[in-house]
Order: sequence, then structure tokens, then C-alpha cells
Amino acid sequence: MSRRISVCVNEMKTKNYEIRIHGRAGQGAKSAADFLAAVAAKQGKFVQAFPQYGPERMGA
Repeated sequence: MSRRISVCVNEMKTKNYEIRIHGRAGQGAKSAADFLAAVAAKQGKFVQAFPQYGPERMGA
């Protein structure tokens, strides 16, 4: 599982960050990504989070 978070630092600046968090089942990657996105959003950042599951997840 991979979780991608994009954070726009400021509307006036065009500086973007992309943070990728990888983990296996039960390691808390999704929770960590959700927490990081929530903290950035509370600081006034524009945040997007996208969970991505690989093909090995299919049929599990």
C-alpha cells in the first residue's frame, strides 16, 4: 500500500511538496498519512491524500 499526500505551502508561492508513505498491512501507513494531512490542513495548507493499493491487494 502506498499513500500519497500533496501539500501546497502557500497560495502566493508555487512551492508544492509530495510526501509518499509506504507500508504493509497493519503498519499504520494509512493512519500516518491521514494524520499528516490533518495536521497540514489545520495549519491552513491545501492538502490532498490519495490511497493507492497495488494489484497484490486484489482478491484479498
